[in-house]
Amino acid sequence: ITTGALTLIASNNGSITLGADTAFGITNTELSYLNANSLTLGAGLGAITVKGVADGSDADITNGITLTGTNITFDTGASVFKALTVTATGVVDIDVNVTADVGNLSITGSSGDGDNVTIATGVTLTAAGNLTLVNDSTDALDIIGEGVLNLTATGTVTLSNALDANGVLTITAATVDIGAIIDADTHAVNLVPAAGGTVGLGAGAGDFSVTNAELNRINTSGTLTIGTNGTTTMTINGWADDGGLTGTVVLTADAASGSVTFSGSDSSLTAGLTINADAGVTLSASLTTAGTTDINADEDNSGAGTFTLAAAKDLNTGSGALTITAADFALATNANTDIITTGALTLIASNNGSITLGADTAFGITNTELSYLNANSLTLG
Repeated sequence: ITTGALTLIASNNGSITLGADTAFGITNTELSYLNANSLTLGAGLGAITVKGVADGSDADITNGITLTGTNITFDTGASVFKALTVTATGVVDIDVNVTADVGNLSITGSSGDGDNVTIATGVTLTAAGNLTLVNDSTDALDIIGEGVLNLTATGTVTLSNALDANGVLTITAATVDIGAIIDADTHAVNLVPAAGGTVGLGAGAGDFSVTNAELNRINTSGTLTIGTNGTTTMTINGWADDGGLTGTVVLTADAASGSVTFSGSDSSLTAGLTINADAGVTLSASLTTAGTTDINADEDNSGAGTFTLAAAKDLNTGSGALTITAADFALATNANTDIITTGALTLIASNNGSITLGADTAFGITNTELSYLNANSLTLG
C-alpha cells in the first residue's frame, strides 16, 4: 500500500509479464493486491508482455498504469485497465483488444528499426477518456493496422503519426485529431460521432469537428463515411478535397431532425457523394463532386425533408449521375442557380409523394426551376 507512486523494475534489464506467472510475472491476483496512486512497470530497459489483464484487477491503482519498456506486446487475451499509458523505446505489438474503462489510453512506439505500433486485424482499442496513438521515432515510421481496426473513445481519438489501414477503419469518438496521413488504400474509413449531436466539416462548426486539413489527410479509393443515425446537424464549409478521396463520400445525419447544410465557402470533392438526412439538405454554397451523387433529404420518408439550392449557387456532379430524393424541391430564383451534370438527373418525391411539373406544389418544379436543370437526361419519379 502506498498513497504515492509504485514502480516495479526487473533487474538486469529483465522482462516483465503482466497477467501471467513468469520469472518477473504479475498475475491478475497479485495486481489486485497493489494499492497505489499510480503503478509504473519497467524503466524502458526490458521487454513487457501483457497477457489478459482482467477487468477490476487494477481497481486500487488510483490513476492507472504506465508500461515503460523496450518492446511491449499485448497477446493471449483482451486486457482491461482503469487507465493505461504505454511507452516503448522499441515497438508496440497489439494482438488483442485493449480497454481503458475509466480514463485515457495512450500508446507510443519509438523504434527506428521497424513499424513502431502494429495492431492485429479485428482489434478494438477503447478509452473512456481520450485515445492517443503516437509513433515517436525520428524515422517517422507508420502505425500499422493489419486489418479491420476499431478506435473508440468517449473523448478525442488522436493520431499523431501516419496510419496504414489495411482493412476497414472505424473511429468512434467525441471528436478526432488527425495529425498525419491515414492511408486506407481501397478500404472503408468510418468517422462516427460517439454521442451523435452536431458535426462540422472543413470550417463548419460542430461538436464532432474535422478540419479541411484533417479531411485531406484521409486517402482511400473506398468509402469515407461521416456521421451516424444520432447526428442532428452537419455543416460543411469550404471542404476542398485535394484528391486523396477517389471513391465515395457518405454523409449521414439521420436523427429525427437531422439535416446537412453546405454554407460559407464552396466545397469540392474528387469523389462521388451520398447524403442521407432525415430533415433536409441545403446548399447555401456551391458544391462540386466527381462521381455518382445521391442526395436523400428525407431518408426516413416523414415528408419533412426539403432539398434547397440557394440563389446563384451550383450543384455540379460532372459526368456523374445525380439523384435527389426529397419531400420538396426548392431552387432559389436566380439566373445563376444551376444543377449541372453531363450524366442522368433523377428527381424523386419521398414517401411515394406526387410531383408537379410546371407549378409550385409540395414537390413542384416550376418552369423557372426547370430552366436551371442541365443534364443529359431528366427522370421524374
